[in-house]
Parts: sequence; C-alpha cells; structure tokens
Amino acid sequence: MIVGMGIVVLTTPAYAIFYAWWQMWPAGTAIHNWIVENGIQQECISLSLLLALVGWSWPIATLVSVISFKQTSCPSLALLDNPPIRIRVATFVQTYLKGLAASFLIIFVTTASNTTSFDLAQIRTIGNEMRIIMSTGQSLLSFPLLVISSICLAVLASVFVVQMKQSEYEIKYAHYKSPALFVITWLILSVLPVTLSAFNSLSINELSLLEVYQQDLIKSVFLGLAVGFIVILMTCIVFQLKTLQARAIRKILLVLKVIGLCIAFTPSALLAETLRSLFLQVNVVYQTSVILIIAQSLKIMFIAIFMGEWIASSKNIYTLSTLDNSHSFLNKFKIYSPRLKVGMILVFCFSIAFSFSNLSLTAQLTPPSNHQPIAIAMLNAMHYQRPELVTLVFLFIQCGALVLGALVYVTAKRITLFVICLVCCLGCESEISKP
Repeated sequence: MIVGMGIVVLTTPAYAIFYAWWQMWPAGTAIHNWIVENGIQQECISLSLLLALVGWSWPIATLVSVISFKQTSCPSLALLDNPPIRIRVATFVQTYLKGLAASFLIIFVTTASNTTSFDLAQIRTIGNEMRIIMSTGQSLLSFPLLVISSICLAVLASVFVVQMKQSEYEIKYAHYKSPALFVITWLILSVLPVTLSAFNSLSINELSLLEVYQQDLIKSVFLGLAVGFIVILMTCIVFQLKTLQARAIRKILLVLKVIGLCIAFTPSALLAETLRSLFLQVNVVYQTSVILIIAQSLKIMFIAIFMGEWIASSKNIYTLSTLDNSHSFLNKFKIYSPRLKVGMILVFCFSIAFSFSNLSLTAQLTPPSNHQPIAIAMLNAMHYQRPELVTLVFLFIQCGALVLGALVYVTAKRITLFVICLVCCLGCESEISKP
C-alpha cells in the first residue's frame, strides 16, 4: 500500500501540489487579506512551495529506503539491549545510510532542476535560470558553469543510483507496524491541498472548459500514447538484452542505465537545447511534435531500463526458459508473459501520466500550431490566475495517478480484468448537457 501511495504522489507533478497549496489562500479571502496586511506574501508562497516539495519528495526517500534496506541484526539487538539514544542513532544511520544518501542526492538534483514550481514562486534555481536564458534567445553554451554543474550533478546522482543493489529480505509479519503515519502524510501533504483546491475553484459550470480545450486534450492524449508505446518498446528491448546473460550485454545495459539516469536528472532546458541543436536541420522532427515525443521518451527512458531488468530478473522463470531452450523472443514472451504484462501496464500508464503533465519540455519544444497540448494552456492559466482550468486538469492527472497506484496493488490478482471491465461498463452511460 505504501508503494502504491508513493507512485500516486510521484505521478502527480510537483507543481500541481504547489499550486493546490497556493490556492488554499486565494485572493479575496480573509486569510489572504491578513497575509497582505502583514506583508508576508512571499513567505507564505515559500512555505507553500516547501510543503509541496516535501509532499512530493517523501515517496522517493521511502521507496529508495525499501529497495536499499540492508537487513542486519543490529536493530533487533539494539532494542533488546535498550541502549542510549546515541547508540540508537548510530545504529539507524548504519542501517539506512545508503538509502538516505541516495534519497538525498536524488531529491537534491530533481529539486535543483525543477522549473515550473520555482517559476510560479518567483525563486531562482538552476532549472529556471536555464529556461530564462533560452527564452531570451541566448545559448546555454554562453554559460558553461551552469551546464557543467548540471551535468556533474546528473552524473553523480546516476552513478550513486546505479551502484545501489536491491536487497532481498523476508518480511516478518510479527513486526508489521501500522501504516497510519504514511497515510496521514499522504493525505495532508498531497491529497488534502488538491482536493480543497478542487472544491474551492471548480463547479459544474467549469466543465464547459472541456469543449473549449477539447482539441488540446485530444492532442495531449495522442502525445501520451506515442510516448507510452515508445517506452514499452524500450522495455521489451532491454528485457530481450537482459535475458541473453552475456558479459558484453551487461556492460551495455549498465551504460544505458547511466545514460538514462543522467538524462532524467538533467534540467529540461539543457535537454531541450541539445535536441534543438541535433535536429535543427531535420524539418520532419524539428517542426513537428516528433521532437517533443523524443524528448519526453528520453526523459523517462530509465524507467524502461529498470522495468526491463526487473521483468527478466526472475531466476525461476530464467531456469525454466533455459530448460526449454527458448531463445526466440516469442517464446520468451510467452514464458515471461505474467511479468511482461505487469511491466507494460505500469510503464504505459506512467508514460501517459508524465507526458500529460510535463510542462517544461512541452513548453520549450512544442512547435507553433492552432492547438497546443493541454499543458501549455495549464501553464498560462497558472500564470494568469485561472484556477478553474488548472484544477480541472489536475483532477484528470490525479485520477490517472490513482488508477496507476491501484494497478500496482491489484495487477497481480485475478480480479484485475474484472475490475477494469466493470469500470468501463459503468463509464459507458453518461449524459453531458451543453452549457
């Protein structure tokens, strides 16, 4: 359940949570008037940003700690001996040091490269400084210190993550603790602000915006589907390479993993500038949405690599495949089909959610056209204080995130297909009255 909640939060973009916190004290309300009278607007904006970033980042620390947890007998012995607080802290650091260090580095790099949240809060960071440089027509090569520092941070974080090895340990049910703390954290920092923002700014009349932005939504859906299919193809390729079990293949996958993580940790402005330079003379790519699809697919390529490795990591299935002498992809697809189905569903859902909610790459690489992706309209609405559109799109993103989190929980169960069919059947009949 904790993993499902974490994925729901991570699929919801950080700027969405920040904007929801921001809209909890909109102009004209009593709390806003009190804030203006005391002259603490910027402090409240910074506090909203802090709560949003903490609310978005805590699943990273939680998930990384679960993956890298080093099982030892030290915590149990410490509890039996009832040592002083100094020994307890030392034991805790020894047990969780790698996970905490990796979490800190990942959160540091992703926060430094965040653009939209800091733009809205009017706080200068590496990410929005790069975006400002590009929006004024300058080249990032004129500011080598920014580029070099961003690349170094991305490489450092990537190498740190690659060196992490997943720990396998048996969960002892007698030592289960209540997940109430995680549920409360999730509700207060993520669900509560988005829900309150929806009730404050969205009414039945705002649903008429669906007609205004219908083509924008359709374009965003097609972009998300394209990104999803590309990432699924990457996952299948990595899965096929992983099953070969050759030393050269392992080195290639290691290089691909480092490259994928470096791209993920690189600020979007730097990635956009690089792709512009590469495809400047290729009109089929540069002047169409293909360049945006390529950028979004590269940004989440690391997910395909990790998922492909996870699909092929089952020792039991690999033993059966070796005994059957199944070397063709179709035979491997049949043998690994349970894991492949789970992996493809999760990758596809996550890719669509990322493509739909990504703002930085979309705003920088979308070519001029009559209909822009819905992220562009959402960015304008946030800047020009039209919360009804923003909240409407947030609800779509949040629903997609909840579906993905539910899939994590039930995808291995037999009732999944029944639930999906039931939801589709319930959603078939709807009457939409034109305003």
